Amino acid sequence: MKKTIWLCLCIMAALPLCALDRDFHAIGDGTDAPQRLDVYRRAKGYTVLVTTDGRPATVMAELLGTHVFTLGSDGVVTLPNGSSSTVQPVVQGKELWGYFVPDAVIGVGENDLLDVMAAYKGSQARLPDAVGSPLRVSGRKGREYNWNDEETTILEQVSNNHLGFTDFAYDVADPGVADLVSGMAEVQGDTLRLKAVLREPADCTLRVLLDTIPDAGYATDGADFLLDNAMLTQFTGNQPKEWKWDSVMKVPFTRDGAVFTWEVPLKTIRPMEAGRLRIRFQARTRTGSDEMPSFGKILPILRPGNLAADPATKVTVSGCTPKYKAYPLTDGQTSRRIHWCFESWAAGSGEPLKFAEFRFPKVVQVRQMAVWWEDVPKAAEVQILSPDGTWSTLFSRQNASGVESDDWVKAETGAVIVDAAQEKLKKAEKNTFQFPAGTTTSAIRITDPKLLWIREIEIY
Repeated sequence: MKKTIWLCLCIMAALPLCALDRDFHAIGDGTDAPQRLDVYRRAKGYTVLVTTDGRPATVMAELLGTHVFTLGSDGVVTLPNGSSSTVQPVVQGKELWGYFVPDAVIGVGENDLLDVMAAYKGSQARLPDAVGSPLRVSGRKGREYNWNDEETTILEQVSNNHLGFTDFAYDVADPGVADLVSGMAEVQGDTLRLKAVLREPADCTLRVLLDTIPDAGYATDGADFLLDNAMLTQFTGNQPKEWKWDSVMKVPFTRDGAVFTWEVPLKTIRPMEAGRLRIRFQARTRTGSDEMPSFGKILPILRPGNLAADPATKVTVSGCTPKYKAYPLTDGQTSRRIHWCFESWAAGSGEPLKFAEFRFPKVVQVRQMAVWWEDVPKAAEVQILSPDGTWSTLFSRQNASGVESDDWVKAETGAVIVDAAQEKLKKAEKNTFQFPAGTTTSAIRITDPKLLWIREIEIY
């Protein structure tokens, strides 16, 4: 079990650049293997992206244990019968290369479930899992991967406070609209800085949808605020799809050819002073719009002040179920878009007490803790470390009689999320724990003697 714990923590620590809330997933890195592998489904094939340090790399794919194809960094796909062909490049550079592999070339269908791994040429190490478990990708196979729309947006999460995203292909939502090719979002102090770049200058309006308050807002984005060029407006509709916005203020805004920038005061859009920011850029004309990421995709996320994912925070878990890792606890992924053991952490079954513990480098004030469950626990507790070194329980799933406790019920938000693939609303397995005002501690942990299976934890 100690070996399993060591693997979990080391892999998690090796992920300073991990993708947040998107329809493809980055993980890394094994010994002597490419730093990251991204695979996602497009309409008639798969896009494969590999981040390396300039060395040649090879990607291998299997279907139900049978070899399907090998893809090299030169773009050559080789099949089991020895035949080969060159496929379409998506992006090529010293550090990153990617290709689109059509179904017709490799002989698989949209419902086939592929296991994909990568390695430097000649290396025995494999990614995405240092112990050999592959990245599983499919077209419409339920919760393991259920997108089947063409999508070429790459999101790069630099930190909780900074992310960028780039689109390498024309994928405008409507004809005649300018193509969004890149964007950036960053929190600096008390300011949210945004940048959007079109492929070329165009006569259009740039909007930015901002989701800052849980469980409310416009339509499927849940947007609470909207930037329309320089004007910041707030959603005031009584129904999610009611287009009703009230002006709040004008913000610093520049438009220089194809480049647009904004500066938004955080205090204006963050009344709770904590939590994540979800962002969508939209180029808009009278006849249509182009959005990044494309409409229906998961939004890019900023998490300023998230202590759980702070590099200085030490994360310890009681253990891992085989093939699971600890890094999903803080990688930003809250949606079920990827294979089970890469979307969540599951505690090992042998320990008398399952726990995930977050120790901060100093005593800090904490306001809230958000937990996305993979499976709702039976007897979990949220605890803080007291100055005398003991753990104090602030929220408990059950009281002494075994009945669900009032403090836990009060913590539940009843959040509603949208599964865009299913196009229907459903209740999210999320709890937001609001700590008593003035709560200070050097560590927080969540425990359960029976089961802990969690997609994400954030602490603010």
